[in-house]
Amino acid sequence: MWNWWEAKFKNVEIRKEPVVMKEFCPKFPEIPVQEDYHNINKAGWEAFPVNNNSVGKSNIDPVALKRTADALGSSDPERLELVLNRIKLGAKIGCKGQFRGPSISKNSREAYKVGRQVTDAVACWVKDGYVQGPVEEEDVPVEAKINGILTRLKPNGSVRVILNLSAPRGLSVNDGIDIEEFPASMSSTQAWVKVLNKAGKNCWITKVDWADAYKHMAVAEEDLNLQWFEWGGKYFKELCLIFGCASSAGIYDATAKTVLDLVCRRAKFPKNMVCQHLDDMVAAAPQQSEALQKFVAAYQEVAASIGVKLAPTTDPDKAFLPCKQGVVFGVLYNTTDWTWSIPENKMATIGNAIIEICQTGETKVRQAQSVVGKLVHIKPLVPTGKFNFFHIMRLSGEANKWNHEPQKVLPVTEECCKQLMFWLHLLNACKQNITIPKGNETLPPWTIEAYTDAAGGSLEELGKGTGGVLQSNWFYVPWAKRINAGAWKVEGIKVGRKLSALELIGPLIAVVAARKSARGGALRIWVDNSGSVAIWQKGYSTSCALASCIVTTIAAVAAALNIKVQLAKITRCSSVGAAMADALSKADFTRFRNEAQTAGIRMNTDPEVIPTTLLSWIDKPTVDFQLANRILEELAETEKILGFSA
Repeated sequence: MWNWWEAKFKNVEIRKEPVVMKEFCPKFPEIPVQEDYHNINKAGWEAFPVNNNSVGKSNIDPVALKRTADALGSSDPERLELVLNRIKLGAKIGCKGQFRGPSISKNSREAYKVGRQVTDAVACWVKDGYVQGPVEEEDVPVEAKINGILTRLKPNGSVRVILNLSAPRGLSVNDGIDIEEFPASMSSTQAWVKVLNKAGKNCWITKVDWADAYKHMAVAEEDLNLQWFEWGGKYFKELCLIFGCASSAGIYDATAKTVLDLVCRRAKFPKNMVCQHLDDMVAAAPQQSEALQKFVAAYQEVAASIGVKLAPTTDPDKAFLPCKQGVVFGVLYNTTDWTWSIPENKMATIGNAIIEICQTGETKVRQAQSVVGKLVHIKPLVPTGKFNFFHIMRLSGEANKWNHEPQKVLPVTEECCKQLMFWLHLLNACKQNITIPKGNETLPPWTIEAYTDAAGGSLEELGKGTGGVLQSNWFYVPWAKRINAGAWKVEGIKVGRKLSALELIGPLIAVVAARKSARGGALRIWVDNSGSVAIWQKGYSTSCALASCIVTTIAAVAAALNIKVQLAKITRCSSVGAAMADALSKADFTRFRNEAQTAGIRMNTDPEVIPTTLLSWIDKPTVDFQLANRILEELAETEKILGFSA
């Protein structure tokens, strides 16, 4: 397996690839092309549709929705009632207080670069009744908020028009919205992989998408003046939910989940076989079952009866009928071959962005958010990929602080570039089909069990540190005086108080100690700190760089030793091994020996020898993401280590 991956990585060639965009086909070809879209000429406006309605209407018929729910029942009556009220009265977007006052923000420069596509998109909305306009400047209410336009290119050559409701900072609509009032639960690739594994090889998969998803919900009349924008010298008012408003996702999500609930009831389809990510609904069913075909038929029936417009299945990137191959969350799955891969165009988009970021050492806010979003969906397909995400997520966190300035340039650290390049190499190696991973990989019955514990730094009791037992082997490392005294800090926090990080040092030592007994096998390490286990399962902690460094080191060392590692939570002193590890962490060797003797366990007289590199780091722990390499280089001097020995 190592040689297989090594060969794939050696053949990877990192270069920018052309992104093939479809030729833009305007829906309003009669609108003449403009030299400058800051001001559209008279001929352009004469060909432009007009909508003078100042209040919107939801596509969904509340009477039909209520009738369907009465017939089929509802899993969440409270949510159903909320959705019905929003449809009848218009959805309140939640902006309160001073943030409702008038303000003006400008359109982005990028919007004018794709002015023809923006003009066409706005014209479509006006024609469909989703937007009021065009309106002359003197007719715009004085209390109106004029929001800037942002754009995002679509593969079909058109653009997604987004209103920047996060600007101006401190006065924006989004500043006045409490996002907690509009919860939205998104699905993920990890959840989808679990569904696929339940359905099994050769299973059927499908994707259902709403056309103009957000436009299905009208906004309450009292909030409409918060949704104005200017284009080409005229003014427009959005009448429905919009991209760019902080509450839109939550409002739409409640509606989509209500509809999905009715569909599953009508089709008698299990909800745990469906993943819903905003307007994308993907589902799977075993090969021998007709359940998925019934699910799609039920969705089409319910949608038609209540007014939901579904996207056509002519574009498989948007929606597809039950089949055995399709793109879900940006990844192409083939259930016959049981493989996944990244579509060529999507790979080029991600790869080009990563190369640009790493070459310049900087990125715009929106570019960072886009790249991270794509990698998040791919991460679960690479079991150890989560351990190469800490710096990427820190970049994401910084970018999210500047939502109101999507074109702001952010510096990118060298460590972040290394992680981005790791993913670029990995994804290029995965251009060919790769086996779909198991949802929850379990360890074999012959897994070796280890128990570790750590005490917090303190000068009150001598000898506090970390200890662990592994079959007949054991180890103990006391904390340095600088840690016990609170003098050693990482990121301004005393290391002696970073309990989750301290608890992870034991598992790191245990993996190194198990390099002979568990090599080529599996190791389960029991830890009595739930935070440490959670960080391991996630692969990083954005709030603790030290803990992220340690779990990354554990994963890298385990990979080089070909050991499958699992960290599991155990109640303190709830087993002999846990009690022995607890005694070692407090330097209570008498209790340690007594626990072993009582249980009839014969422990080695001497503790496990720990590599000098690791001991030196424990003495002065720092955030060092090259620690694994240095540990493995030392081990390779006396034994064979994958990737480090000739």
